[in-house]
Amino acid sequence: MKKCRAKLATLPVWMPAYRTRRQRLCGQVLLSWSNKVASFISRAGKTAAAACAVWMQWALAASAVQPSLVELQQQAIAAAVAHVAPSVVRIETIGGLERVEDLIVPTGPTTGLIISEDGYIVSSAFNFVQKPSSILVTLHDGARHAARIVAHDHSRMLVLLKIDAEAPLPIPEPAPRESWKVGQWAIAVGRTFAGSLPNVSVGILSATNRVWGKAVQTDAKVSPSNYGGPLVDIEGRVIGVLVPISPHAQGEIAGAEWYDSGIGFAIPLVDVLARLDQWKQGRDLHAGLLGIAFEDKNELLGRPVISVVRFNSPAQKAGLQPKDRITHINGVPVVRIAEVKHQLGPLYAGDTVTVTVDRNGQPVTVSATLVDQLVPYAHARLGVLPRTPADQQPGVEIAWLLPGGAAEKAGLQQADRIRRCAGQEITDTQSLGQVLLAHQPGDRVTLDVQRGRQRLSVEVQLQPFPEKIPDGVPVIEPPEGGQEAWADVAVPEEPNQCRLWLPYGANPPAPYGLLVWLQAGGQYDAEAVVAAWKEQCRSHGVALLLPRSADPTGWRPTDVEYLRKVLSHVIENYPIDRQKVVIGGEELGGSIAYVVAFGARAEVRGLLVRNAAAPVRLRIPDNEPAYPLAVFLGVAQHSRLRAAVGRTAEQLRAMRYPTVLHLLGSADGTFSQDDMDLAVRWMTLLALL
Repeated sequence: MKKCRAKLATLPVWMPAYRTRRQRLCGQVLLSWSNKVASFISRAGKTAAAACAVWMQWALAASAVQPSLVELQQQAIAAAVAHVAPSVVRIETIGGLERVEDLIVPTGPTTGLIISEDGYIVSSAFNFVQKPSSILVTLHDGARHAARIVAHDHSRMLVLLKIDAEAPLPIPEPAPRESWKVGQWAIAVGRTFAGSLPNVSVGILSATNRVWGKAVQTDAKVSPSNYGGPLVDIEGRVIGVLVPISPHAQGEIAGAEWYDSGIGFAIPLVDVLARLDQWKQGRDLHAGLLGIAFEDKNELLGRPVISVVRFNSPAQKAGLQPKDRITHINGVPVVRIAEVKHQLGPLYAGDTVTVTVDRNGQPVTVSATLVDQLVPYAHARLGVLPRTPADQQPGVEIAWLLPGGAAEKAGLQQADRIRRCAGQEITDTQSLGQVLLAHQPGDRVTLDVQRGRQRLSVEVQLQPFPEKIPDGVPVIEPPEGGQEAWADVAVPEEPNQCRLWLPYGANPPAPYGLLVWLQAGGQYDAEAVVAAWKEQCRSHGVALLLPRSADPTGWRPTDVEYLRKVLSHVIENYPIDRQKVVIGGEELGGSIAYVVAFGARAEVRGLLVRNAAAPVRLRIPDNEPAYPLAVFLGVAQHSRLRAAVGRTAEQLRAMRYPTVLHLLGSADGTFSQDDMDLAVRWMTLLALL
């Protein structure tokens, strides 16, 4: 026994796995002996029991050699971290921006992971969002090297760095994809603190194939202290590179609001290594775009039936058509839109994808080479507002015609009913909107119109959504007895307060338009906002949703997810016209409104801001055919932000978003009554077909 203990004591502390195996072996042998002693006692009786008491005490003492489960876990984790630690580096950035959007850029050290012996290092794009002037890398042995950025991965939010090392560098062992199991140990490793040891956070692998197939998820605490570092398994093999990333938004800081929340993501190392040779050439990687939109707006459960094939897109060049139903992507069966996005999400521009569709009951297979940019799409309009609420007759009855619009120029009249468009039967406003999605401004379409007892065939040349707001936009006669009402809106597990104002109560004659208004940082006065907008909102049937930031001092990026939730909650539970949902705000609230508008395309149809330019790092996405978005920018004539707001308008127009740039009439940059009247008239036009 003494020899066994002495032998265990001589094992190095850096060999916990070996030590654990020796302890377990000794313990098993001793327990086996004790079992034999117990068997002997049962046969020999009391005399033997007395004679063997010392044997039992010795056996019990020997069993204490076995470590506890907690000790075993600690030893295994320490061994895993020690295995990967030589390839984890400390990164220091010098210079650059101090603030990006409303986020103060971290100035402390960050983390990277060596992925090639010749000095290539991968890290999170978040760590370089401030555009530093210098980058220093410290290796595990304390050696320091200057680094340069070689290329970016704009799809997975990674950066490739290069240092000039004198000797081959240690590289990690990647964890094979087939080894991943949900619920297994997952260890987040960083190297940001002083000293030679890395910082560690332990959790499990929560999910795989997240963020449309790009990432794995962990509940280990992930934050700027380990962004760019590895997520490793219990054997020290690297599952992925830790990054902030979001399934709803794009950009280097998207997803950073979830840090230390138990929702962390990592880009699989096997995927990074598969593109390393291409990346080393200094070529930025971009998400691959096919150029289609779907009829169903429910991306999780909807059937993948194509509604729009973008002009000059890979999909159009390959021969895909509206009404095609996608059945396979690269040979993998798909039945829902989410499954299509999971197959396309991991692909890059330049990749070739094989798409099989059901076209009129026949399978058709095409190949397309994905691109990183599509020709900007502009939504085409007839220039008519449909009657609301609609009657039960087939077709769309015209309630109002846009002065100088396509329909008016073609001779259409109020009360005409559109029965067919471009050869397709029109049953309601949704079916007419789907037909228009397949066209662009300038296209000519033939309408079959019912006028009284007459049936007319009219050719119309489609126009873009108007950027000048005409007079005479129809108003609503408030219903008799319709009394305004307030409602407190709560979202489970969210601390924010929110109030909803309904101009005619809970049962309006037609669904409300909805204006979500975010007040300037640190301000909240719901009654004052309603008092200012009341007259215009009652005239045009617009409800006001007034959320409050969780931080009393003002809006933070962490509020974005809450705003998405409360917006969806109100749309689902109150009588809201989905075509007239607008998010807006002033100053800092306006900056947050940009982020929500472009991140919640399925819910938002308009962006209305006052004295706020687009956040510096916000990437304005493509104008999605299936999710039209119009923008109203109000800015004071002498505001210091006028030039920045003007540049935002130019960027939006370049991406073919219909954008109104309006100079406010008041000297202090607030909305006057005339400004608000113009804004709610613009909201009414969002329902324009």
